[in-house]
Amino acid sequence: MHAVRQTRWFGQDGLRGPILSGTGFYVRRDALYGATPAGGHTESFCSMEAGELARRFGHSDHLVASVRNLHQQQPPPSAAGGRRRLLLPHDATLVASCAYEKGTGWGDQVGFMYHSVVEDYFTGYRRFFSRGWT
Repeated sequence: MHAVRQTRWFGQDGLRGPILSGTGFYVRRDALYGATPAGGHTESFCSMEAGELARRFGHSDHLVASVRNLHQQQPPPSAAGGRRRLLLPHDATLVASCAYEKGTGWGDQVGFMYHSVVEDYFTGYRRFFSRGWT
């Protein structure tokens, strides 16, 4: 396979860069987590207990830490102290598995809305446009 162009997004380690990109668009991770363009948040993930965050976002410690740091306007855990640390292979495998979202808020409260053949359309209006993203 040959790539016509290569794009390396900021935060390519999977913690702060775009979570989804495609032809001519990308979705910011903070938009999927529930932020508004002005930096506000529809819910305060900072005050949630670790167990509640895990029920909503899954059981990856790195992902849950990145959610909390994003909402506290702090750098991601991988960039803490100016030191870059990649996701551990265990966490990467866990997040990429088909069963990761089972029993969590993904598809309902977080991320793309499931249970529709036009999930991207509904997600765009409910998650992004109604919160002020353009």
